[in-house]
Amino acid sequence: MCLTAVLTLVYILFMRQRASTTHLTVLCSVPTPRIDSITVRGYRSRFHYYLCRRDSGEMEVYMRVLVTGGAGFIGSHTVETLLSQDHEVGILDNFSTGTPANLPPNEIPIFATDLRNYDSVAQAFRSFRPEAVIHLAAQVSVPESLRNPRLDAEVNLIAALNLIDYAVHSGVRRFIFASSAAVFGMTDPGELPLTLSTPTHPLSPYGRNKLLVEKFLRTESLSSSLESVILRYGNVYGPRQNPAGEGGVVAKFCQAAVLGEPLLIEGNGLQTRDFIYVEDIARANVLSLTAATGTYLAGSGQEHSILQLAQLFRELRANIRLSHTPARPHDIPRSLFAPDDLPVGWHPKVRLRQGLAKTLAYWEENVQPHDYSSCQVLHVGH
Repeated sequence: MCLTAVLTLVYILFMRQRASTTHLTVLCSVPTPRIDSITVRGYRSRFHYYLCRRDSGEMEVYMRVLVTGGAGFIGSHTVETLLSQDHEVGILDNFSTGTPANLPPNEIPIFATDLRNYDSVAQAFRSFRPEAVIHLAAQVSVPESLRNPRLDAEVNLIAALNLIDYAVHSGVRRFIFASSAAVFGMTDPGELPLTLSTPTHPLSPYGRNKLLVEKFLRTESLSSSLESVILRYGNVYGPRQNPAGEGGVVAKFCQAAVLGEPLLIEGNGLQTRDFIYVEDIARANVLSLTAATGTYLAGSGQEHSILQLAQLFRELRANIRLSHTPARPHDIPRSLFAPDDLPVGWHPKVRLRQGLAKTLAYWEENVQPHDYSSCQVLHVGH
């Protein structure tokens, strides 16, 4: 089926979903105070933004940014980075996996609603009037997408089209979409490292839906004033990650270490990943507000096997044990991003060993052994 036919079918399904939704309550806290350090207020076309001169003499842009999945793993770190740079932030989250405990104490508008509810999303846009959207909310489990492809399509495809549609009609200036290495699928080792020119052959509904949203977003950017940035994430890890989510091997290892259980290695452990620390990803998300539009790879440019990862854990905590389990079906044997396709002006700062130490310390200090034992991965936060 050609792309045009696929997008046409998706649009029809999207309009049916839009017509059949029911209204959900939108909860909103008191908006954040206006930034005290603003010295100049400027306008660009019908979009407004704020300028402030730093001590260095540079001019910086402040925007009103809506973060979907803002209470989740990557979302909460992105919210913190936005606030640290004086952006005005709103959060849209249904709290199915995200939690208010992930959020800073700032007074932030929070819209507790499901992305699949068009009326509630529309109300959030009217209330907050965002100039940019960072779309992180998703169904984040590849195995779950295989078990329940309809749910994955509803959340990762139809709901994303819902959001893009309202962003266009609300005059949003920029839309940042969190995509995934899953769009590449199974690649020949000779094709590594992955680049933007590497063919995409996703193996799961999760990867296929991410790729379809990428294509739809590019089409909308060509036919409207909406600017778009697509970030294909590597294997993101760090504090607050749910071990039940996709790519959560570091969180699973941390959970096992806290419980005193062996680290479970699927297969022979020679499969590799491009691990990237969550604070580096948060910086990439925020940089995308002003970076050149386009598609980028957001990874470390370093390849580590699961066995190497486990060995780093053993170096950090001497009493850690290892155990092997059967290999996961259709598991990608190797993954590595080319460093040349990173977002302009962005480079990872946290090396793997340093990031693992910080993540393990977080689990030991803040997470009780039972905190994630009954979590279900639905559709909030990557």
